[in-house]
Amino acid sequence: MTPEHYQRLGKLFDEALKRAPDERDAWLDRVCHDASLRIEVNLLLIHHFESEEFLERPAMHVAATMLAQDQATPTPEK
Repeated sequence: MTPEHYQRLGKLFDEALKRAPDERDAWLDRVCHDASLRIEVNLLLIHHFESEEFLERPAMHVAATMLAQDQATPTPEK
């Protein structure tokens, strides 16, 4: 990835975040004339919101969910 491409991608990502979610796709359609660039921006947005959602979950909730899933595995008795 060239520095110019990386900079363009970063600018589009930042601008997309400033848009309301219901306006974002139409805006990206207008400004991304290159389909691969559009895909890259979309992937960045997806990862951004997934990581944000993950970080917002309380650690105790995550731990409890993991423990609950782990209880389905039988443990040997001592």
